Amino acid sequence: MTALRSLLLAALLAAFATIVSGGAALAADRMISFNPASDDARRLTGAGVTVMFKTRLTAQRVTKIMATAVPATAELSPVSDRVLGGRKAPGQLYAIDPQADQGPAYVRAFCPGSTKAWLSFSRISRYPLTVIAFGDDPKAPERARQCAAMTFTFKGEWALPSRGPPDPMEETRDLEPF
Repeated sequence: MTALRSLLLAALLAAFATIVSGGAALAADRMISFNPASDDARRLTGAGVTVMFKTRLTAQRVTKIMATAVPATAELSPVSDRVLGGRKAPGQLYAIDPQADQGPAYVRAFCPGSTKAWLSFSRISRYPLTVIAFGDDPKAPERARQCAAMTFTFKGEWALPSRGPPDPMEETRDLEPF
């Protein structure tokens, strides 16, 4: 019986090692666009948003949120609920990078009067998406305030360029004469 347990344990460890080492291969960059479905979503995003995120075997990580109709992008980084000063985010929480190009514009748009903003995302898929915007409160800096609750519906998923080597059969130079 001990030999059988050892064999099963070895098989389980081998399977776990295969899954862990293949984790990078199972990861994928994805980009999905959403139409506004709530009043806050229409007011704050106009034509909607496009979300760039990475999927892993069991988790997602949002990296950017972009306005669908205009060239505006906010870089996002994951944070814990502690930044909200006792509030609990209903989904994964991300900080808008205020140092990035359009970061300050996103902070002002989602949370007027705030200097920092955080976005809580429900699971990103073809189902409706909920995004809750929080901002720091100048009157009570120890506690964040909820600024907006936005709901979106799925619009489309976009293919991202592969990160593989370039295709040697594809011509990349401009062939037009001067």
